[in-house]
Parts: sequence; structure tokens; C-alpha cells
Amino acid sequence: MNVLVLNAGSSSLKFQVVSTDPERIEQERDDRLCRGQVERIGGEAIVTVQRGDGPRQMFTAPIRNASAALDYVVRWLASDASGVAEIRGLGDIHAVGHRVVHGGELFSESALIDDAVLKGIEDCIDLAPLHNPNNLRGIRAAREVLGPGVPQVAVFDTAFHASMPEHAYLYAVPYHLHRRHHIRRYGFHGTSHR
Repeated sequence: MNVLVLNAGSSSLKFQVVSTDPERIEQERDDRLCRGQVERIGGEAIVTVQRGDGPRQMFTAPIRNASAALDYVVRWLASDASGVAEIRGLGDIHAVGHRVVHGGELFSESALIDDAVLKGIEDCIDLAPLHNPNNLRGIRAAREVLGPGVPQVAVFDTAFHASMPEHAYLYAVPYHLHRRHHIRRYGFHGTSHR
């Protein structure tokens, strides 16, 4: 199974392709086929790619938005220029994983993305206004480029810390601020801790 992992930012798209299966997951022996990033989306973008542990390659391309960036990455992956023999077309990408910064109190673990999960990520925009909208653009771009039949999963940075007890996540501020505005400690960078 080839999984495309995405981290969509305001003007960048970081990606990697991981070949895995249940046995390799259990043994923590996934195989990273390639990784890279598209920076300066919205103009003449800088594309950096690296196949396996090989040398990095850099080139430029006019890329206007997240969908165009993902389309560019997928076309590059399927081309002979990528050197990724496992990806020859869209059908060779079996799933997509998305880093999503904030899951608020709604998501305490990774979630298979459907319309309800999209709505939940939207509901958390106030908690991460610089990140969640871009993460949503990445999810929508993947639906557009790869089609709705490819399963997508949201992996929340805040999910790793969701088990913090109340005494650890409440701040010393009036409790109604937590209830009304969700002001609390969430814990971030959970994907790195995990």
C-alpha cells in the first residue's frame, strides 16, 4: 500500500510517499519512497524532491494554489523522472494522510475523513486560524486531484495529548473562559512526540 502523506501550509505543501502494509506497520519498518516540498505556492514555486536516501533535486514551476501543487506532485511521482517505480499513476496512491494542527476537544485520535470530520476541522479554525484552513485546502485538493474514492485520514497534532487530565490542561483563569471559548492547554506537535 502506498500512502501519500501531506502537510499543507499557506504557501507550501510538504509530502512524502510511504510504502507499507499491516506487518510493516507493526514492525515499524515502513519504506519511505520519496519526500519533498513545494514552496512559494502562488507564483514561481520552488520544488524540492528526494527519492529514498538519494540526492535532493530542486526545480521551479509556476504553481497557483494547493490543488495545482498536489497535481504537480502526483504527475511528477507518476513520471519516469521521479524514479519511484511503485507509482505509475493515480491508482498507485492507495490512501492519503494529512497532518492537521488542531482537533480541539472534538478529535482525540486520527480520523477517517468524511463530511462530518471536515466540519469538525472547520469548527476548530478559531483555535488554529493560521493552520486549519490550509490543512482543509490540502484535504480538498486531494479529493479533487485523486478523487473521492481514495481514503484520507486526518492525524491531529493535538490528539496525542488529548488524555491530559483536567488539572493539567486547565489554566488558572476563570472557568467560564474554558467553557465559552475553549481556552485550555491542548498540547501540540503530538505527531513528533508519538
